[in-house]
Amino acid sequence: MENYQFIGLLLTIFGFIWSVRSESKQLREVIDANEKNLRGVIDANALETRNLIQAIQTEMKDFHGRLCKLESRRRR
Repeated sequence: MENYQFIGLLLTIFGFIWSVRSESKQLREVIDANEKNLRGVIDANALETRNLIQAIQTEMKDFHGRLCKLESRRRR
C-alpha cells in the first residue's frame, strides 16, 4: 500500500508542476502581446509629444517676431 501512496504522491506533484508550467506559458504569451500593444501606444504618444513641442516652438518664434515688430514701431 505504501508504494501506491508514493506513486500517487509523485503523480500529484507532477500534475501540479505541469499545471503551473502551462499557466505560466499562457501568462507569458499574454504579457508579450500586451507589451507589443504598449510599445505602439508609447510610440504614438512620443510622436504626438514631438509634434506638440514643434508647434509650441513655432508659436514662440511667431510671437517673438510680432513682439519685436511692435517694439520697433514703438521706438520710432
